[in-house]
Amino acid sequence: MALQNAISYPWSEGADCFVYAPVATGDHPGQPHPVLCFLHGRGEAATGEHPDGVAAHKSPAWHANTGSPLTARFLLVCPQRRDVGRWTATDARDFHLVLDKVIAERNGDAGKVFLTGFSYGGDAVFWFAAYDRGNRFQKLWAVDPAIQVQTPVPAPRRPVLLHHGVGMRDVVMSFQRRAGLLDWPTAALPAGGRFVCDLGLPHVETCREAYGDRRAYDWLLTL
Repeated sequence: MALQNAISYPWSEGADCFVYAPVATGDHPGQPHPVLCFLHGRGEAATGEHPDGVAAHKSPAWHANTGSPLTARFLLVCPQRRDVGRWTATDARDFHLVLDKVIAERNGDAGKVFLTGFSYGGDAVFWFAAYDRGNRFQKLWAVDPAIQVQTPVPAPRRPVLLHHGVGMRDVVMSFQRRAGLLDWPTAALPAGGRFVCDLGLPHVETCREAYGDRRAYDWLLTL
């Protein structure tokens, strides 16, 4: 899939960060835009097997690329790793540098920055938050994260939303206990909560379902 309307920023050697500006509505002209950062999965690296890259599996980049209203409110920032593999501390450091530039040049709201990711990127959500000493990311949203034993638990007051499918159920339940996350409620999500939602789907289908749920985007913006 060609990344139409995406603005490319170089952010690490041989790799780009793809940025989508919010859809103009005429409401509150000049007001800074909330920022949603997306970390892709294993196969969506520049040298990975998936031809759609960061827009694979109906990710937020796919929604922005197709004009979906779900991401229209956000300045969407999607770094792409050059090589297949897990996200690293160096990636986190370099990403903050390009994120500073994007926010400054694209009228982003530095006080409303959210982080989400799928699979390897979902695990990286918690690592990036651990490296984020300034608590830049106000809310964390992980989708079927490829959690490891050593994955850090987010700080108790950091709002968290975690969607998972059948394949990650056991590791997510262990992480849920460590992190003190609650099961997804049937009603609207409270703004400051920490929740887990079991979608009961395979890995890729979990990505598509989670990123198609408007309630999650609304939860991000409920401060």
